[in-house]
Amino acid sequence: LLYLRWLDKGDRGSLIAYALVGALTLHTHYFAVFVLGGHAIHAIWLGWRSRDGEAPLRPWPFLGAVGVAVLRFVPWVVWAVTHFERIARIEIEPFGKLAAAIWRVGAGPAMNTTGATVVVTAALWGIPLGFGVVALRGRPGLRSLLVTCAVLPILALLAASPWVVLGHERYLGFLAPWVFLLAALGVTH
Repeated sequence: LLYLRWLDKGDRGSLIAYALVGALTLHTHYFAVFVLGGHAIHAIWLGWRSRDGEAPLRPWPFLGAVGVAVLRFVPWVVWAVTHFERIARIEIEPFGKLAAAIWRVGAGPAMNTTGATVVVTAALWGIPLGFGVVALRGRPGLRSLLVTCAVLPILALLAASPWVVLGHERYLGFLAPWVFLLAALGVTH
């Protein structure tokens, strides 16, 4: 929301608050780097796209706020790398974990995972998601935000899956707002 507020107002208060919340978010969950990275890529894309307009967007102040948040997180990364032993390698099929994470966003963690329940809830959850994807066609700004904040991180995780273990769908929790957004668009479409 602070990113969207900065896009609307361009005020310094939004940037300061974003840097603070971004740093706190990184300390809460290290996969939050995908959220900050998605916002940064989106700001660069909007700046590039608006470069010939009357009031081009200058992404540099926002990128500075992202940089402050990331720099605030660097000491923890250095400490973690120097204090943790090698993490055990567990072979996990990444596409299954991704599908399970998206399913759990809609079905909830307490949902019974028997065959019939999975099929029924996946269909009930998949239909609004499919319609949401269709609804994105008429919303290029929202589509670009969704691509930079959800699709690119998913592709990065899948590309890194031989080296980075997803382990549990809780690591993909950053997808929840975007999956809910798609479902809401699908229901209202």
